[in-house]
Amino acid sequence: MDNYDEGYLRIAEEKLYEIYDLALERARKTVPEAEFVIDSRTVDDYLRKVWDYPGAWYVEFMLPAGFDSMEALIEYLASETVKYYLSKRSS
Repeated sequence: MDNYDEGYLRIAEEKLYEIYDLALERARKTVPEAEFVIDSRTVDDYLRKVWDYPGAWYVEFMLPAGFDSMEALIEYLASETVKYYLSKRSS
């Protein structure tokens, strides 16, 4: 793993987990058995990185490519989660 400033990384991860919580809450309205959010991205897809002194990556949360709002991202994640759990039901 790259050398990240832990404090900045933790803040970005917390923001992502807040989004996951909102998406899971929304998905559970359709599939109450949902335990987790389906997301094909990695944490790196949500980070804007800047290399700076003393030789560490400083990061901040950013929306992944293709999303222009938090609402759009939450809706997409909820939709993917619902699709996953509905497909599990039918198999």
